[in-house]
Amino acid sequence: MSNRLFPIPVRGIRTAEVESLPSYVHRLAYRHGVFVGELLRFVVRQAERDKSYSGQLVTLPHHIYVHDLLRSNGLAQGLVSIFEHLTHQCLAGTTVTVFSGPLTMSRGELHAGFRWCPECFTEMAMMGEEPYFKLIWQFKAIQACPIHYTPLLVKCDHCGCDQTSYIKRRALDFCQDCGAPLSVRGNMLELRDFASSWQDIGRDIVELFRDLSEYGYNSLPDDGVFQSLDGIFDDCLRRQRGEDFNQILDCNQLSSFGYRMRILSLNTARKVAFRLGISLYDLLSGNAVQASRSFNYLEFCPFPSSFMGASPRFKRDHEALLHKLQQLMEDEVKPLSLKAVARALEVSVGYLEYRFPVQVRYIVERNQDFLSSLRLQKYRCAQEKALRYFVSGAHDAPKSRKQAYFSIRAETGLPKFLLKSVIQDVYLTLTKPD
Repeated sequence: MSNRLFPIPVRGIRTAEVESLPSYVHRLAYRHGVFVGELLRFVVRQAERDKSYSGQLVTLPHHIYVHDLLRSNGLAQGLVSIFEHLTHQCLAGTTVTVFSGPLTMSRGELHAGFRWCPECFTEMAMMGEEPYFKLIWQFKAIQACPIHYTPLLVKCDHCGCDQTSYIKRRALDFCQDCGAPLSVRGNMLELRDFASSWQDIGRDIVELFRDLSEYGYNSLPDDGVFQSLDGIFDDCLRRQRGEDFNQILDCNQLSSFGYRMRILSLNTARKVAFRLGISLYDLLSGNAVQASRSFNYLEFCPFPSSFMGASPRFKRDHEALLHKLQQLMEDEVKPLSLKAVARALEVSVGYLEYRFPVQVRYIVERNQDFLSSLRLQKYRCAQEKALRYFVSGAHDAPKSRKQAYFSIRAETGLPKFLLKSVIQDVYLTLTKPD
């Protein structure tokens, strides 16, 4: 099958500076001269109609955020498969595929939008290369550019645009809102803005992606973490220093990982590898014991600042939220949808479904009844207008269905699919022979 899309290659493929999937999608939309949403709908339709495509199909949500395409989920995996099929390009490593097996994602480890280094954009322009957003920039553990040690930006210094807009009018190194170059900072950097060469800025994450680009993105076994933990535990027992094993992390936590009751998060894996003095790749590949035979569990350094601490839990006042929810249910003349209620209360739909299932059931049923009655009213209105059009003598003959559609549409503004169906039914009923 010929390419349905331009064969645009991924930037930085098979390197630690590989392009992220959201960056590739936005760059592809710009090169094709369409909006991001149009591109996504097109590729999904092509995959559904293409009999030669045997990969995973996806259902597009109403809006896709940047971090939705970074995680190892069905949406990201399906889009990677579809884009590879339509562009004949390799998209390996553009998402955090390492989390599909041995690791999982903790809350807040990926940035929600785009991040970029202006100095990297400047170098790309000087070398005549097409600009792109690197995957490693999306990790919050990367506190500065690994190349220039300069702070990363998350919005345009001139207008504040975060570059996540689906409308792509310019190349990725220019602001999609004001057009200012993203390679130019709003304020000159001072010496204190640069990270020191000895300062940890998430170097272990960069090394992990370098190892993955060298050994392959599929080189990590699913049970590599568990092999490493089992080997470390056995090594401690042989040395009769089982208590030192608990100093790596909490004993109960590590035991649950060892018995595969839980999956290690990236942040926890970073802490374990840091305590053991080995790379993340050695830990994830099951080679923790072989990486070093001189573990000293008693001489631990404090965790660097790039090791994200646990996010503080936000405690909600469930009683107060229930009171507000009941007020919305009683006072609202037009029944709100469940999503609208969640937005009004500033909570998620899942929270409402978990905490207040009875109220959620009532809200959904009431909204569905309201929408059904609204559809019935529109149908009856269209039916009445169509009957009057064909029966009354106010309009010139002959009275065609096409003219009826234009007349009623201009008068009522009802949707096309409804009017055409109703006009057809009324016309057939009136012209049906006795």
